[in-house]
Amino acid sequence: MDTGVDWLHPALQANYRGYNPHGRYNHVGNWFDAVNGSNYPIDDHGHGTHTMGTAVGQGGIGVAPGAQWIGAKVINSSGYGYDSWIHAGFQWLLAPGGDPTKAPDVVNCSWGNDNGAQIIFQDDLRALRAAGIFPVFSNGNNGPQGGTVGSPASLPEAFAVGATDAYDEVATFSSRGPSPWGEVRPHVVAPGVDIRSSLPGGLYDAWNGTSMAAPHASGIVALLRSVSPTLSVTRAAFLITSTAVPLSTSIPNNESGWGRVDGFAAVAALAHSGFLSGTVRQAGGGLPIAGAAVEARSRAGGPVGTATTDEAGAYLLPLAPSTYDLSVSAFGYEPATAWGVVVTTDTTTVRNFSLTPLPTGTLQARVFDGATGDPITATLSVLDTPLEATASVYTFSLPTGTYVLQARRLGYRLVTATVAVTAGEAAAAALPLPPAPSILLVDSGEWYYESQAEYFRQALDDLAYVYDEWPIRHLPGDLPEPADLAPYDVVVWTAPWDAPGYIGAEDVITGYLSGGGRLFLTGQDIGYLDGGGLGYASYYDEYLKVYLLRDSADTRTLEGVPGDLFAEMRITITGAGGADNQEYPDVVGIADPDSATPVLAYQGDGWGGVRVGTCLDYRAV
Repeated sequence: MDTGVDWLHPALQANYRGYNPHGRYNHVGNWFDAVNGSNYPIDDHGHGTHTMGTAVGQGGIGVAPGAQWIGAKVINSSGYGYDSWIHAGFQWLLAPGGDPTKAPDVVNCSWGNDNGAQIIFQDDLRALRAAGIFPVFSNGNNGPQGGTVGSPASLPEAFAVGATDAYDEVATFSSRGPSPWGEVRPHVVAPGVDIRSSLPGGLYDAWNGTSMAAPHASGIVALLRSVSPTLSVTRAAFLITSTAVPLSTSIPNNESGWGRVDGFAAVAALAHSGFLSGTVRQAGGGLPIAGAAVEARSRAGGPVGTATTDEAGAYLLPLAPSTYDLSVSAFGYEPATAWGVVVTTDTTTVRNFSLTPLPTGTLQARVFDGATGDPITATLSVLDTPLEATASVYTFSLPTGTYVLQARRLGYRLVTATVAVTAGEAAAAALPLPPAPSILLVDSGEWYYESQAEYFRQALDDLAYVYDEWPIRHLPGDLPEPADLAPYDVVVWTAPWDAPGYIGAEDVITGYLSGGGRLFLTGQDIGYLDGGGLGYASYYDEYLKVYLLRDSADTRTLEGVPGDLFAEMRITITGAGGADNQEYPDVVGIADPDSATPVLAYQGDGWGGVRVGTCLDYRAV
């Protein structure tokens, strides 16, 4: 139940219950539109298509890509829904097309009201549960304060899902409990930051929100019902909460509930799987092999079970009861197989492996300064292998083959060399590293989940520059000190929607520049937030030598000023190929023409980029 679904999306069409690849489509009992009354699935907003993709989408975006879906549109193109639409949607779910046998196993509701005490839909949820329909709700996006859970997620009959980020931490925006009735909320959390899923028109994009987290749980319910079609709502909820990965020492709690969902563990607990375990060791010496890949292929078909050995060479693989053919591989060893290994319910089958080392040759790598010829220490890596060392001269032992050797050191360009190694022979590679600036990439978009650092990484990687990163994930604890920036020749500071002064880093900027640093500062609202629009930070005019002329440019096209850094360049800062987030790009004026020079101009609309440093000890762009 959402804004609708684009049923023709390639990730969703084949899963639609009304889809028939060989005849007419059947939308009766598979689609309901309380908003517009459409006879077939539509989505004039995008939210519903995105959440459905996460639940059941194909192509790697969905939790349960083998599940079927039906849809009820109860939210309009502006993202709002009348209570009457939602009541009608719940009623339709109980008997789609007038047929109770067509009722879904789970309903995903990635919407809610900020008033957690609202009970207008409580009777609807009671009816859903009585019919065996599992009601999943997003917990809301009003965190991190306590008691911010919205309704219906707050209701005792709902199963509420909060959001986590890529670091397995509860997202700042994710609403917290308790509910107005003193119950723990959310029940669980799931990934809800930068979630890539489907959008109308065959598109894909990454969105944030507990709306993106909830369909992960809905997909898990679908997986559970595929194992046990009569599984009760209460039992399904227990399986999801009891197998969740705890994110706190106190379980449950009102930030992450019982923890982050683990779909595999939930299904394994229900399926009464067996286990395959053992160790992988080196033949002869018996040394454990870490990082070996174990694969189990059922003779009955289905997904391939995989595991990786730990430092002790051990592995553990939950598997459905069946007969399996096993294969084990590790770099530098001949692969091994085992045929017809039987795994039975609630039993651990042990199968150990011994791998024979492949014949090897040697590769001696030598790293030196490309300008002076002096030996230097660098990180040496043999790409696509687990081999890495930090040294100026190092000898690798490698099986016969062609390898790419990489040398990496801050203050130098990254260098690679392709080398052929033959068993029983010695090969050598000399890697001169060209000197380069030492670079630090400060990512200020992390703390509000709008990082655009990937574009800077791509640019630096394409130019073979080596750089360190400083993500600002939590304020104020992750702010760097001036001493943290001082060792770097160049600091690239990306602030997509914030500014250094706005987050309390004014002294960091002034301290670095006062010490002769070189700063590349980029963001659309730095002038608005630090240059007098909303707030003021002294570095903006005193060090950057600019002032805010206007909060938003009239155009999104920049041209390089002739004879300067970006000469003959024409840059479009909207549309495909970039972040496409330029809603209010600042227009600036030059406060000190003796020290600052424009380098980028909006077409007929003032300056969008300035370089600073004439007759100064520091440089900035």
